[in-house]
Formats: sequence, structure tokens, C-alpha cells
Amino acid sequence: MAKKPKSRRVRLRRKNRRRGVSGVLYRLVCCALVIGAGAFAMTVFFKINTINVTGTSRYQPAQIEKTLGVATGDNLFLWGRTSGVQRLLREYPYIKEVKISRDLPSTLNVEIVESPAFAMIPDGKTGCYLISGSGKLLEHAENAAAVKLAPVTGVTVGSRKVGETLGEKDGPAAEQLAALLGALTKNNLLQNVSSINLINLTDMHIGYQNRFDVRLGSSGDLARKLRFLQEVVNTKLSPSDIGVIDLSQPPRANYWPVTLAEVQAASGKTTTAAPAADKPAAPADAAQSAAKPAADAQTTDDAQPADDTQADPDYAADAPPEA
Repeated sequence: MAKKPKSRRVRLRRKNRRRGVSGVLYRLVCCALVIGAGAFAMTVFFKINTINVTGTSRYQPAQIEKTLGVATGDNLFLWGRTSGVQRLLREYPYIKEVKISRDLPSTLNVEIVESPAFAMIPDGKTGCYLISGSGKLLEHAENAAAVKLAPVTGVTVGSRKVGETLGEKDGPAAEQLAALLGALTKNNLLQNVSSINLINLTDMHIGYQNRFDVRLGSSGDLARKLRFLQEVVNTKLSPSDIGVIDLSQPPRANYWPVTLAEVQAASGKTTTAAPAADKPAAPADAAQSAAKPAADAQTTDDAQPADDTQADPDYAADAPPEA
């Protein structure tokens, strides 16, 4: 029996199928050629001729380049950027951040952001550990007496090594230190802190502006206490005042003058009870100096007794309500 001729529709379908396969193959070949050309260009061109290292005062640019794993002649895009940055952060404790940028066709820019040393933690002998504002151990100094940084008492480094950061795993005092540093940083107060005393975590002290012993009590409501500290110092006290600011009983603050030596002594010991001349009384009643809202309270001269034997604070105010 003679075969029937194939219909015109079937022939067109097969022809279109072959054309579709050819089109896909053509596009794949084109993509492969483009990728190959790009890879060839990346390999042959964009060689690094200049490496600019900026922002570092503690490490030499050659050290940074070596640890980063990059050198002139390397490809601007194909060197191991991620692993190199991780090595820098791991091996150089003072480095806080590394920023990499490129200026085509041949310049690599490496910007280093360093962490300044903020405070020192005694090591129990004659040395100390320098820490950043985030609690990172930056280095160990053999002679603590020569280090002019804010002392931190009541905290031990334990098994932590330089380059690591103190936190809750290092005990309650280290955990409170981390929380306090975070709150101080958030409120932009870190640069004004001259000492931190965490010997008693229910009676925490900070030295402030080298002239105030700030009593924070426990860590509860810490952010609000620090905001109130700013309010009191900036608007209620004069630049010549030296004394104690008691924020341990929010929402109330008390201030009374003491000597500079007493303020400095508070950085290394916990005051459980102030001397009779300095101990603040309960909030003054109507017959004395009634507490005023922080918005309009003023330091009252008549609140300080002439013989320094009465216990009323020179300044007492209630914290403003939370926003």
C-alpha cells in the first residue's frame, strides 16, 4: 500500500522544532562567548597598580597589605577580598572595620577604621588590659600606672584573650559592663566617662567629666538614668560644680557637693553609706527644698547647710516623663 503524503501542517511543525533547537543552541553559544570574553578581560585587564591604605595609625600599610593577601599585579576584582578582611579583623585588635573600594582601572583603596582605647581593666598584678568602647580587649600593658585611661574596677578578664570582646559569658560584672558601655555609647556619653566602678552591681558608679561621682544603683532603667544625667549636668549644674549625682532611685536625682578627692576615690571603692556631711536625705519636704520638675528645678543655695552637718541634697529633681 502506498504511503500517504505527510500533511503540510506536520512538515511545518517539524521545521519549527528544528529552528527552535537551533535558536537555543545559538543563544547558548553567544552567552558562552560573552562570558569567556569577560573572564579573559578580567584576567588580562584590571591589574592592581596602586594600593592606598588609609585610616591606620597603629599598623604599617605593608602589614595591612600582606595580611589582606593582596599585592600589585593582582586582579582588581578576583583577589580574596572576604577572607582577607576576616584575617585583618582577627589579627589586628584595634581594627574595627575595613572598607574596600576600587578606582578603575587599577587602584585599590583600603580604608581602616580603628577602635580607640577607652578604658583599662587591671590584670590583678601590675599590668592591665586596654578595652574599646564596645568592651573589646585591645592589648595588654605591663605597667598599668603608665596608662592614662578610665579605670574599670570590679571586672576581671578571665580567660579572654586580646582581640575578644567581654560579654555575658564572662560573668555578671562583665555583662553589666557591656550593657553600660552600650548605653553610654548610644547616649553619646562615653567620652565624658572618667571611671567605672562595678564592685557592687547594685551600687554602680561612674566618674563623669572628672568631677562627678554618678551613682547609678543597679542596671535597671539605665538608659533613662543616663538621659537624666545629661539633663542635670547640662542645665542644672555649673561648670565649676564638683560632687555626687545620685540617680539610684529613679525617677529622682539628688546632687550634693564633695571634694574632688572623694570623687576620685569612688572610682575604686563602693560607697555603702556617705559620710554624715554628704549623705542625701529623703526628698525634701515643704519646709525644706521641695523637689521640682526637671524642666524648672534649680540648684538652691539655701539647701546646703552652713555647717555641712545636715544631710539635705543641694539639688533634687524628678526625671521628665518618658516620651
